[in-house]
Amino acid sequence: MVKAVGDMINSITAECDGYKFTAQPLTAPAANGTNSSDWLRLPKPKHRLWGISRTTWNELCETGKVGCITLRKRNAKRGIKLIYRPSAEAYLKGLLG
Repeated sequence: MVKAVGDMINSITAECDGYKFTAQPLTAPAANGTNSSDWLRLPKPKHRLWGISRTTWNELCETGKVGCITLRKRNAKRGIKLIYRPSAEAYLKGLLG
């Protein structure tokens, strides 16, 4: 049987059906996008990320000024574009001076 949820979160070792597992406690990112992840999702059309439009982010990614990747399944036409936060922050800081 699994230990109580509170005990599992506070403990690094968990037991399930006699098996012991070791893992770091997981933290789920906030649903409102205020997590501290290194990757940012490209904003939806007509929306902005840090005051910059989706089109501008795409242009920055295509020119290589900002690092990004596209995740998609094999033979899929659409995917998810993720912007690498440290490169985006470095680019914006470079604009200051």
